[in-house]
Amino acid sequence: MKIFSLFILLICALLCLSGCNSERKNIAKATEIYNKGMLSSNRGNYNEAITYYDEAINMSPKFAQAYSAKGTILVKLDRNQEAIDICDYAINLNPEVAEAWNTKGIALNNLGRHMDSIACYNKALSINSNNAEAWNNKGAALNELGEYQNAIACYDTAIKLKPNYAEAWSNKGASLNNQGKYQEALFCYDGAININPKNAEAILNKGGVLTKLNRNQEAITYCDLAIKLNPQLVEAWFWKGYAYDNLGDYQKAVTFYDEAIKIDPKSLEARLNKAVALSRLKKYQDAIASCDEIIKIDPKIVKVWTIKGVDLLLVKKYKEALVCFDKAIELEPNPSKAELLKAQKQSILKKL
Repeated sequence: MKIFSLFILLICALLCLSGCNSERKNIAKATEIYNKGMLSSNRGNYNEAITYYDEAINMSPKFAQAYSAKGTILVKLDRNQEAIDICDYAINLNPEVAEAWNTKGIALNNLGRHMDSIACYNKALSINSNNAEAWNNKGAALNELGEYQNAIACYDTAIKLKPNYAEAWSNKGASLNNQGKYQEALFCYDGAININPKNAEAILNKGGVLTKLNRNQEAITYCDLAIKLNPQLVEAWFWKGYAYDNLGDYQKAVTFYDEAIKIDPKSLEARLNKAVALSRLKKYQDAIASCDEIIKIDPKIVKVWTIKGVDLLLVKKYKEALVCFDKAIELEPNPSKAELLKAQKQSILKKL
């Protein structure tokens, strides 16, 4: 009987050992497939990368890093809610996977949930305080909240950890730009461009700052470089239009604002600037039509009602102009600006 019991125990031990060996083989194979996914991701083959990550997950269902890596791809494909869900699954499997917290933070930030994203970045940094990407991403979220100095502090930490981190240099430039510190912003954009001469975002942002410094020909050169690298960059076309606006070439400005609008029909800034440029060209009816397109997208912009009102005034449609100024006054939150609008309204009433 004892011999039989020992025999049973031996069989169980062998089966257990066999199962462990099989599991180890599955993990090894899943890791190999996961690495293929990472290579595909680095090459920009995102759908192929997802296929590999799914295969790795099927082979090893508790492979938290594979879920996290898939979440990173989903963010790049702008599938942010799916990314959050899969990162949550990875975190449930292993709360110490910093990359899952970081990726979840990016997805939340993309959805406008900036405070929630910062909480995720803080968790990633509590796991690994030397995570330069998490510091950079936290800075980006703080920038969205208007906390520019705190954002810069995060970018500085990221750059200290990773001096050749082009994105952190570019992002720091953006926060300085938002504060009106244009020369310092240029220094940071140049830093990003020196690290990566094909960083289209940094190049176009430098172009934008140059327009603010009234260095318009230089701005156009940088916008053209950005457009050559990525013709779909709305901001590059916008800032090129803005530079021509500054130079007084309003027809060219309209042309480039139209390019921005073609890429992003909801680009209100490009549409507003186009309307002003058309007014300066004395194409008042076209300017009014452009304002009407903006109002269809967002009827609560004070500036568009003011521009339309002025254009209607110039074509002597006083009653319609009065309606526009009334709407602008209703929407204007600043009392002193509202008083100025009321004064313009009074000048219209005198013409009736």
